[in-house]
Amino acid sequence: MTTSGPSATVSTCQYDIGATSGGQTHSTSSTTTANNADTSLPPYEDFIPATPDQARAYEQGALVAFDATPPLGWTRKSSLDSGFPRGNSTAGGTGGGATHTHTYSIVTSAATNDTSGENAVTIGYSSEQVGSSSPIQILYDDTTTNLGVGQITPLWKLHVTDTQAATASAMIENLSGVGSNNPTALVLRLGSDATNPDTGDRFINFMRGDSTIIGKIQGNGSGGISYTTAGVDFAEYFRKEDPHEELLPGDVLCQGPSGGVTRCTASATGPMGVISNKAGFVGGSDHEGDPGYVIVGLIGQLPVKIDPASSAIAVGDFLTSSTKPGLAMKATRAGYVVAKALEAWQQCPGATAGSDISQNSGDSIGPSGLQNDTCDKPTIEAFVHLGYFAGELTADGFLNPDYVAQGAVSVSAQQVLADAIASPSGSIADIGQTAKDQFGGLSSANLDLFKALWANVQLLTSKLIKTEKLESPLAEIQHLDANIIHTATLSAQFIRSNATDSALTLRLDPDIFTILGTQPDTATPSTLMSIDARGNATFTGQLTTDTFTAQSARVQTLEAVNASLGDATIAGTLRAGNIEANTISGLDDRVSLAVRTAVDTATASGYFASASLPQDLSTLIATLLPANNLDIETVLTQLNTQTNKNITLAEVLAPKAIIASDFLSVQGLADFSYAQFATGLSVHNSLALTGNSISIDPLQNDTLYIQPSGNGTLNFLAGVLTIDSIGGVSVNGDLYVSGSIYTNTIRTTSLSLGASPFATDSATPNTLSGFGKLLALYDETGNVVGSVDASGSATFHQLTTGQLVIASPFTTTSSGQLAGISTSNASAGTAVLPAGQTELIIANTTLDDRTLVYLTPQSDTRNQVLYVKTKISGEGFTVAVLQPVPQDITFTYWLIKTQ
Repeated sequence: MTTSGPSATVSTCQYDIGATSGGQTHSTSSTTTANNADTSLPPYEDFIPATPDQARAYEQGALVAFDATPPLGWTRKSSLDSGFPRGNSTAGGTGGGATHTHTYSIVTSAATNDTSGENAVTIGYSSEQVGSSSPIQILYDDTTTNLGVGQITPLWKLHVTDTQAATASAMIENLSGVGSNNPTALVLRLGSDATNPDTGDRFINFMRGDSTIIGKIQGNGSGGISYTTAGVDFAEYFRKEDPHEELLPGDVLCQGPSGGVTRCTASATGPMGVISNKAGFVGGSDHEGDPGYVIVGLIGQLPVKIDPASSAIAVGDFLTSSTKPGLAMKATRAGYVVAKALEAWQQCPGATAGSDISQNSGDSIGPSGLQNDTCDKPTIEAFVHLGYFAGELTADGFLNPDYVAQGAVSVSAQQVLADAIASPSGSIADIGQTAKDQFGGLSSANLDLFKALWANVQLLTSKLIKTEKLESPLAEIQHLDANIIHTATLSAQFIRSNATDSALTLRLDPDIFTILGTQPDTATPSTLMSIDARGNATFTGQLTTDTFTAQSARVQTLEAVNASLGDATIAGTLRAGNIEANTISGLDDRVSLAVRTAVDTATASGYFASASLPQDLSTLIATLLPANNLDIETVLTQLNTQTNKNITLAEVLAPKAIIASDFLSVQGLADFSYAQFATGLSVHNSLALTGNSISIDPLQNDTLYIQPSGNGTLNFLAGVLTIDSIGGVSVNGDLYVSGSIYTNTIRTTSLSLGASPFATDSATPNTLSGFGKLLALYDETGNVVGSVDASGSATFHQLTTGQLVIASPFTTTSSGQLAGISTSNASAGTAVLPAGQTELIIANTTLDDRTLVYLTPQSDTRNQVLYVKTKISGEGFTVAVLQPVPQDITFTYWLIKTQ
């Protein structure tokens, strides 16, 4: 027998079985090394394997026990019984007897007293007895196929039972190096397919001693896992301000001077959390067991100790720290809160708001296990989370009068305001002082009181605010009545007079100052005067002044009873009813020049003779007036109708000719029956008409618009090209496009592709381009799905047609066949195999190696099968039957070229 194990125990035993004179002799030769001592192993008949079936599985030996007496219910097996494990055996004659050698192996950890039965193996030490609690029992249940280690009745496939103090019962190790190897210590798998484990599918159950599940890791149904536990809050280890301070569950903690946590008191404010004894998650486990640290619940459901003097608490009320160490109370004033109540709480009997009821000592422990259990409910369940509370208000927007500073008189805030207004002065100062006297420290800690005072401004409408000084960083006043306003800066958009019949408004915009006026016949104000940020002033009415002095003045219309001008320069046109001047410098010369030019031009053109023109200035002016005032009045009436003007005859100058050598300016409408320009016409310095071209100045405008309103029709060259208002283009001729045409639909009675319309000169004929695709079809992704090239070949991914027409033969004899040969270059045709012949050659030069030939008989073949016997590229193919028939066989053929 050979044994081996972790302690390197090696035992070798050889059993000789011989037969002499009808009897058997047994001898044992053994060498054992175990625990530094030699111990002989028992003889072979005391070895008991598991079961015969199991024994057969261990050809090199079996787990065995050393006790000579097997346990109850086990069956002894000797080495001669069937089913006993066979090792390496040799047979030989020894005095008429046979010698057998068997070698068995057992794995143990330094055991020298091993006992086994059919269904179990117990591995222990030599001083231990089978059935005691100390040996390790490995049991295999043949019925349930469960395996137990230290467990006689295994409930699971692997059931390990052990009793270990301050250590573990089992460990799973992966000794692979971490980091680059990325090892995994344990893998848990649920299911056999890709279905996500749901909440009822658990990877791990955590049980206490009575098998009650207290936590589990389960699926969440969405491809993840959830950790569930009876613990209900998230907590962390916090350093204690005083390592010796005893902190109990439910205590409300605040931050101490050095940053540690301590019970909240009147001096230690700023809640941090609540002492937790049932956290579901705890951070900072490196401080576990450190007396200077404590577990503080930060968020979650926890019992919180309540100050017996707290106001009544309703579900949903916020809780803040009390002045009593470690206790919480209802939050009524603005400040930080530690939790929100999940259950109601009533004030303890005999306790009143503001009274001082001391906390019980640590020796008084109530039913809840927490201190301060003199009342029926010393703690309540609350949702712990840090936050800020703005203070409690009534439905009217006032701070609740029940919650005021300690020592203050409990009165209604609204009544305080009403009493102050009813005082003799009724000033805002009286109201503020009264509020401060009544509410003490509350007013300085909570601005909600003053907000409530202003929110109820309707109580002040019967009085005026009387004060010597009003200070405010920001005041929103809808109406301000004051005799005098002294201010360094006044920011306003509109300033209006308080007079009932005032029609003026001052408007202040960021870059312009405007005075608006409302006319009696209109409710909409209009601009009367404005001054912009550059100093430009605009008046829509009349400007009346005793003296007007300006370095430069631009006046559209100047009306003056008497105007005295030193030097005046007029760049435009001077219009006047009457001009009286001693001398107009240069007028005679210019009039004479104009007359001479007019006479010369008229003589050259033949309009009038020079003898008919007067020579003096007065006669010239008289000549320029119209000879027939009725004709001018008719034209003037038409002009006023077209322009909606009211021009009088006295305002019209109607000469027969106007000649301007340098500059002619018309400020209004100019009506020409006929106008001729020698060089060009410029419109707004951006559009130029010169010679036979229309151009625009790209610096002024980069787009030339023709009929920008989109109305009517554009007609070019007497209807050769027309464009209507909906975008329709009609071309009565040929259209040549050297670029690309992009359109959704092309409708045409005929489409020719390949001919180039752009010849280099008139002698160059239009020819087929002979390259590329004449027609290409693209799908929505831009890929070519069909094309037609210059050779006439077409390629389509898929072709669907109602009818396919194949070209008929264009090369054939008069009869279609000659001497057993039918000639045709068509891709389809009809041929006849004469009676008595077995072959017919169809000559077709278009045939190549990629051409498929399809045959279809059109007459009775007498059970002969037509087939293609030969096919020669560029020449044709041979159609044949195996046996001749006594009648003609008519058939059709179809050539399809593959690619």
